[in-house]
Amino acid sequence: MAVLPAETHHYSSTLKKRTGHAPLNPQTVQAIAAAVVAIIAALGGLISQGGAATQNLSSNMGSSNQAVAPSNTGTNVGGTTPGTATNPSRPTITPQAFNDFDFKAIPNLDDTGAILIGFTEDGRKKLKKNGGLISFPDTINGKPIVEIQRGAFYDEDSLVTIYAWPAALERIGHRAFYDCDGLLRLPASWQNVTYIGKDAFESASRLESIPATWGNVTKLGRDAFHWTNIDELPSTRGIEII
Repeated sequence: MAVLPAETHHYSSTLKKRTGHAPLNPQTVQAIAAAVVAIIAALGGLISQGGAATQNLSSNMGSSNQAVAPSNTGTNVGGTTPGTATNPSRPTITPQAFNDFDFKAIPNLDDTGAILIGFTEDGRKKLKKNGGLISFPDTINGKPIVEIQRGAFYDEDSLVTIYAWPAALERIGHRAFYDCDGLLRLPASWQNVTYIGKDAFESASRLESIPATWGNVTKLGRDAFHWTNIDELPSTRGIEII
């Protein structure tokens, strides 16, 4: 057995002198040892119980997580099912109906019909609110709309899509929709239109969709679709070019 340095002996001797403790007898040492063992056993039991409790807690949490489905991040917008993807930059627009207060009009010569001469300020605001979408009403002030006057909607850049013409409309005047840069599409047919004036849609530079046939049109103005985005017009055989 190694002999401790003299300084350590001296330090231990000094410590005993400072504390004044007497050496412990064997019976005392055994009693202390038994007490320590009992304490350790008790601590071990507590630790074991704590581990079981932790395991039960984790199990319960796992069961809870399984029972509650994670919330879906989808938003119920406009009646869609929660979780259905929606695009907020492209909201669904339901066009408001246009009425007598949205247009300026004058009577025709025999006062049996009305001629549209443009939007009122209320009508122009409604057009913008509708995102440029419009279905023309069939009547105004109780009279059927039979004509759109020359230059009536000149330079109305907010106009994007015309869904329907007035049911009794017969004439679209000279430059009626001239320079409508935002106009993209016209109705699928000309309905009862028989006359389309010169330059009627000229310089509507984005216009890309017109009816596939002329329907009842009998007179077509020169350059009616000049400077539009239409590559080729339907055949004009049998139509008078004016």
